[in-house]
Amino acid sequence: MKIVAAICQFILPILWGFLSQIAILFISLLIFSVIVNSRMLTISDEVLREWIDHQTPLNEEQRAVLIRQGYERLELYEHRLKENYLVDGMLVNRANNGEALDLCDSLLFSSLRFAALKKLDRFEDAQTAWQAIETAKDNGHWFRHPSCREDLSRDMLVGLLVALSQNPHQGDFYLQALADKIQAKAGFFSQGSFHESFLTPDVKNTLDNLLILNGISKIELFWFDFSFLDWQVLFANDGYQSHLIALQIWMEYELQTLYKEKGRIFEEPVSPTIRALNLLSIFTKEPIKKQRLRWITHHLYANNRQNLFFKWLHLKSTGLLDENMRFLLLKELLEMHQFPSQHLPKDCERKADYLWQRQGDEYRPNTACTMSFNGSDFLWMIALLLGA
Repeated sequence: MKIVAAICQFILPILWGFLSQIAILFISLLIFSVIVNSRMLTISDEVLREWIDHQTPLNEEQRAVLIRQGYERLELYEHRLKENYLVDGMLVNRANNGEALDLCDSLLFSSLRFAALKKLDRFEDAQTAWQAIETAKDNGHWFRHPSCREDLSRDMLVGLLVALSQNPHQGDFYLQALADKIQAKAGFFSQGSFHESFLTPDVKNTLDNLLILNGISKIELFWFDFSFLDWQVLFANDGYQSHLIALQIWMEYELQTLYKEKGRIFEEPVSPTIRALNLLSIFTKEPIKKQRLRWITHHLYANNRQNLFFKWLHLKSTGLLDENMRFLLLKELLEMHQFPSQHLPKDCERKADYLWQRQGDEYRPNTACTMSFNGSDFLWMIALLLGA
């Protein structure tokens, strides 16, 4: 025992000293990393601001031309879409032989189309679109399409929340029913697997804020209210995973506006990591917490610089989305070959059906035309740039 005690007396101080050095090194690296990342974000924003300052402002005549061209293409796309790209009033794509494609993606894109139509003050079209979306609900369950009874995924749910944020007919009723179902199912919003149909903290946050806005009690589950988007964006691909993050950021901005209109304060969700790192704000130019949305949108846009939706979000988060920048983005949108001016997009013009949800290589065309797309990605962006 004396030998063991002697060994412990000798080893423990060494071990304690080693672990202390490791802890000091870790804390030092953490502080250094926070300072460097914060500084890099600031420099990136300054470079972006410098670039914008050097853009030639568009004059009134140029802006009027862009508005006219934007609405002309919108009218063309909506006309063709309503002619042949709706099944039971919800969006589909079409094969060359006329076969309806992607019915099981319909709830997401139909919801985004509805929200875009509301933003563009096309209320009659929006009402018709919402009535079609309502048919995807049956016996208390939301489905992807009346003809596709597959369980919802998280992006389908977030798309539905985007639509519900635009005050549709009986929207509060649907929100209450959705909240009751999730509460009763202990966090499941559909009948799928845990990976597919379980409510994440971020989606719960979005839903809770929408519920509170409509005078409905938020969902009481066993986890705290926080966000993991600042971590998720580091590991997300530049396709549908990043698009889901982008939609949640868009919803956060939308909820900020809706809360402000009602004279209420919107509480920005933050992760436990951001809360902890915020203590290191004494080493940075501005509080870490205030850099959260810029950090997320910076990564989204850096991972896919072709994605105009991500670019819009990044500019908004940096406070650089002024009127001239909106028109420059509109010009960029209208000049994209993926959105032809005479017809709806085809896969020989871009591989992807909905660009903002797809990876960079899907912006390139196929060699042959085998299908055509409904153009709802154009409608979404035109609504962000020209809508209310």
